[in-house]
Amino acid sequence: MAAVAAVGLMVATAAGCGGDDTATGSETDPISNDVSSETVLKISDTGTQAAMELSGLDKKLGFKIEWVAGLPGDQLIQAVRGGSLDAFAGTDSMVYTGTWGGLDLRTVALRETVDPLDHPQSAFGISPGSNVTGPEDLKGASIAYPPGAQPSVTILLLLDKLGLSPDDVEMVEMPTTTPDVYLRALANDQVDVAPLNLNRGHLQQYLAQYGDKGGSYFQPGVREDAYMLIANGEVLRDSEKAAAMKQFTEVWQEAQLWINENPKEFAAGYYSKVLGLPVPAAEELVENLGTFDVPKDWSESMKRFQVNADLLAEFQDMEELDVNDLFDRRFEPDAPEAS
Repeated sequence: MAAVAAVGLMVATAAGCGGDDTATGSETDPISNDVSSETVLKISDTGTQAAMELSGLDKKLGFKIEWVAGLPGDQLIQAVRGGSLDAFAGTDSMVYTGTWGGLDLRTVALRETVDPLDHPQSAFGISPGSNVTGPEDLKGASIAYPPGAQPSVTILLLLDKLGLSPDDVEMVEMPTTTPDVYLRALANDQVDVAPLNLNRGHLQQYLAQYGDKGGSYFQPGVREDAYMLIANGEVLRDSEKAAAMKQFTEVWQEAQLWINENPKEFAAGYYSKVLGLPVPAAEELVENLGTFDVPKDWSESMKRFQVNADLLAEFQDMEELDVNDLFDRRFEPDAPEAS
């Protein structure tokens, strides 16, 4: 995947990416249904990009779109900060981290999974030399975590479910600077447990290499299915870009549902052709994703995100966030149409 130079996350000021002053408005203004063909949005969401192109849904967009190649989470945030990105796909933890870092981020589209506990996004690898055999053994264990990233939320939700706090375990900060950093940490018995991404094949790789040496895993059993489109709030105060973003989110939602109906085409066209997985592995991965749902009302989802935000704020000793400030509900599917 493409990369850009990373800079410190906690920069004090955020660069704006909006349009000219004559097009600015507030986040309470109705969004126009008129989209200018000259408007340009810069978006990073490689999976949805593939779904739109494979399905032809991208032809429904009445404006210009510049697709930005997939980047690690911290680099996506920095691209927004630098003005080279208007919106990106990610998880709720990225909204919290970016907000604490001084950015103005808003969720404008949301996808969830039907029966999410049956379709986990991660598993917890157990090192060969650990005495941990399952979640019941986590008290006193060492757990690798990536600061501010979604696995941190998964870990905190799991500990909360078990009646434990971060003080009951040894939390080992370990940024995911390379895809295999947790594989190596487990293999070298640096930690007892580390989260592994199922959708990137990390668990399969770990078990293939270290399963016969005692490496094992367990499932967290908590929800981790949220997938959202996150926009720069400055962009949404540009009336022309807000109109284009509204149209984009509508097509974005259609693309998620298209994947439900065309899993093999999506597996071959994205996970195999773009990401390089063998077709059987790509199809297995898409099957593991489950069936997607696009909630028409975000209220219940936002209650869960508030729990996540509170857990992460307490753990990282950051200011509490009100998730109502982090969603632009003008983009909600059930939101009133502009007059």
